[in-house]
Formats: sequence, C-alpha cells, structure tokens
Amino acid sequence: MSVTKITNKKSKHYNEYRVRAQPRDAAGNTVSLPVKYCKTKTEANKIYQKLMVDFERESTFYKDKDLNLVDSYTAYLESENRAGSWEKRTYNDHLYTLHILEQYLPNIKLKNVDENVMRLFARKLVSDKDLSVAYNTVMSRRFQHLRTYFSRLVGTIYKQNPVPARFISRWFRKGEMSPKKKKYTFSTEQINVLKKYVISRINKESPQQLVSLVGVLICLSIGCRPGEVQALKWKDLTVEKTEGGSEFNIFCLSDSWNELEGKMNGHLKSRMPGQTRNSLPLNPQTVDALRTFQEKQARFLKRYNLPNKGYILLSLRDFKKASEGKVINQKAVNEALRKACQVCEIDSGELPISIYTCRHSVATLLCAKNINPAIASSRLGNSIEVYLKKYVHPSKDIIADSMNNWLEE
Repeated sequence: MSVTKITNKKSKHYNEYRVRAQPRDAAGNTVSLPVKYCKTKTEANKIYQKLMVDFERESTFYKDKDLNLVDSYTAYLESENRAGSWEKRTYNDHLYTLHILEQYLPNIKLKNVDENVMRLFARKLVSDKDLSVAYNTVMSRRFQHLRTYFSRLVGTIYKQNPVPARFISRWFRKGEMSPKKKKYTFSTEQINVLKKYVISRINKESPQQLVSLVGVLICLSIGCRPGEVQALKWKDLTVEKTEGGSEFNIFCLSDSWNELEGKMNGHLKSRMPGQTRNSLPLNPQTVDALRTFQEKQARFLKRYNLPNKGYILLSLRDFKKASEGKVINQKAVNEALRKACQVCEIDSGELPISIYTCRHSVATLLCAKNINPAIASSRLGNSIEVYLKKYVHPSKDIIADSMNNWLEE
C-alpha cells in the first residue's frame, strides 16, 4: 500500500500515516523514494501525489530519446495534470493535441523529430482539415503546446526546439496565411439602443424571463468576461470612492464561473484567490434597472421558498438549479443578445454576435473616448498589450471621426 496507517503502539509514528511512493523508471525498474510520515490521510494522499509528480519531472521517463513521441507527450500531460499546473479546459485542449499526434505521428521516436518533421506535419494538418494559418487559431495552439513540451527536452535530446518561436512565418508563405478574422463591434448608438430595450423589458416582465437579458445589460455596460459576469453577486454592486471625492457605481469582481465544470473557479482569470478588480462605472439608469430586477428576483425566490444565494444571474427557470445556486449558461445570454439585436434591427452581416462582442465593443469605445489605456485595460482585466492588440478595433465611430478630421482644412 502506498499510504498506510501505523497501528503499532510501540512505533514513534503511532497513529500517523506512512507514505511510500515506488514509481518506475524508464527501464521499468521500481524506484523506492524516501518514506514520509504525516498526521492525516488527506495530507498523506497529497504527499504521495507530489512525490510521484516530482519524480516524473526529475526522471528521464519523457526524456528518453528512444521513446515514441506519443508516449512521451502522454507522460508529460499526465505529470502536469497531476501537478495541478492546468485548469480542466487547458488539459482537455492538450488532450486534443495528443489526439492529433496519434493520428499523424503515431510511431515516430523522439530522436527522429526535428523542425522539418514538425513543418511537414503542420502543413499536412492544415491541408487535411482545412485549418486557418494564423496565430491564436486551432492549428497554432497545437504547435504552441508542442513547443512548450519540447522546451523541456532542449539540452538533453535536442540542441534547439523543433518548433521555433515564429513557426507560422517560418513554415508558411504569406500567401498561405489567413487574414485576421474581423470582429463585429457595436457603435455607441447601438449599445444605447440595446440597453434601452433591455431596461424597458426589465421594468415590465417577470424575473424568469429576464435573467439572460440582465446578463446582456451587464455585458454591454462593463465589457467583462462572460465567466466574470456569471459569477457576480448583488453584494458586488457597490460604490467606488475616489481620492477627489467622486463616487461611482461599480462591480467589485472577485470570482468567475467555470462553464465546463459547472462551478465557481474561486478566483479571477490569472489572479490569486482573494484578489479583486473594479469594473467600469455603471450609469444611473443601469443601476436602477438592476435594483428593480433584484427586487423582482427576491420576491420570486421568497414566493417559491427557494434559497437566495445572492447571484445576480441565478437560474430561475429551473428550480433545482436555483436551489443549488447555479447560474445561467453563456448560451442563454448569447441567444438573448442575438434576439435583442434582431428586435433593435442591428445587422452584423456575416459576422457572428456573442457576449464577447460586448467586450470587444466596450474596449473599442474606451479607446475611441481616449481613456488612458492603463486604466481601460485594468478595468477589463487585461495587460495594455492584450487590450490594444486583441480587443481594440477600428469601429465605425472611429473611422468616421478620423476621415472627417482628415478632410478638415
């Protein structure tokens, strides 16, 4: 047994738990690691997992040049997963990379992998599956995963990484690359029309019909990530006081909803538990509408004797989910936004609309209003570089103003 309780009263470790980890090395031989002792079984299991993970990281199991790439990559994934290095979504994404390797390079050994092998693999993958050739795509993520993995082997098996830093520009011609996909963004006028429509419905309809629309209103107002909006509680709607004496209604964000696992993450993206971030300020009309919905929600929960766990986007159509404190999913908010756009006659052409459209739109309008990028990116939860590179787009408002400025004499 790897974890055993000491029952011998003569032992100095009586009533403690002994942890004995015996992993196997690359040759299949059993390796006995130093025995550890602790007070509880829970702690013992954690120590055992750590011993196994540390051994795999320090051993040559996935650094043996005669191993198959697939077997080596599998060992790497399991080691990182047990170590808690990745969230479940990230781990699943790596599993898809493993699936692709099993399809295209099932039998190649590590010693036979070089940049040319990776380049031919990339080109065939793109050709077979008709993938876009660009960074931040399905294809690029596969090779970014592999680049990170191969970096562990540089200095032992490889002199240089088989997947170079700028692999797309090295492996594909400009004419083969895909242009950056366009994003639809709402104009200031469109956002105002949508918010007016949502607020009018909040004032008239029952709370069961309104939850997803309230999500739309919040997304249009503060541009936060969908998971952060789903995790909001009424206590998060608060007042921010500045040193100059000004006061603003804001959300104090501290958590995010994990759509894949159906639970809260316990922290914001790329933040430690307990860290918070203030949202952009909300205008008085939006705050009044939210308070109206809060009253309707409270009456509804009291009427049906459901626990009020404080979540703004609590699922009210499903009493079981409501009693468990489950919030609505992103799909519901997406559908509500698209229906609102239809009613308000907002046509995006062939470009898709989702709650991420709100995030991109808010970021673009912040830039158009010359809000300091440091402040804007901080409120949205991004670095300045990501904010400007990924979320700010040449909106209709900006283009029109720029062209008019050019024509002015």
